[in-house]
Amino acid sequence: MEFEFYAVTHAGLVRDNNEDYCSIPLNDGDCPLAIVADGMGGHKSGEVASKMAVETFTKCFCNEETMQLSTGDRLLFALKEANTAVYTASREKLSLNNMGTTFNACYVEGEKAFIVNVGDSRAYHIRNGQVIQVTQDHSMVQELIMKQVITPEEAINHPQKNIITRAIGIDPEVIGDLYIREIASGDYIMLCSDGLTSHVNVNELGLMFDSSCTLESIANTLKDLALMQGGSDNVTIVVIRCN
Repeated sequence: MEFEFYAVTHAGLVRDNNEDYCSIPLNDGDCPLAIVADGMGGHKSGEVASKMAVETFTKCFCNEETMQLSTGDRLLFALKEANTAVYTASREKLSLNNMGTTFNACYVEGEKAFIVNVGDSRAYHIRNGQVIQVTQDHSMVQELIMKQVITPEEAINHPQKNIITRAIGIDPEVIGDLYIREIASGDYIMLCSDGLTSHVNVNELGLMFDSSCTLESIANTLKDLALMQGGSDNVTIVVIRCN
């Protein structure tokens, strides 16, 4: 199986800077690694956190010494190294104090997609027009939904919808969630920051993911929809097509 990808990021219509960071460091057509991180913190430290997390994770994941680990363990180990790097930097420099970032990475190997997640950036698996949200948000509203205090519909405009309960760089240790999805030719994997999902219901747009559309048109259409609906946050989207 081979893979195509496309990534787009936009600062949005409200913020001056873009604290999101995305990367597809492995692009040999056989086993791509795609990452989306949504930074947080004042004085542009969110930008530092997201980029540092992605670069540290990538360096660790691609290190020959980690190749002996299983794919899942390799992803989780690299995630912990990224957390340590961001956490340490935030304590060593006052201007970076309390910086952090969400983190969402997908590594495709054979007929499986391995996805690791921290925070409320999301991963979706699309097959035959059906959209499945793979990751579960680490957020205040998600906890309220799970406790049946509010409904998913009420969560959309909830005043605490931007409060996340887990992130890279906030604590000395972090727990990442690992998901494994069986994939087939014609499937899509999408990673995105909450700048998209805060404005756009991806579950209703499965028919956009069609072989007649380019990945560029899919990603940019989703980005434009988020901007048309307010664009109140940075928007980042990575789309992978399995061929």
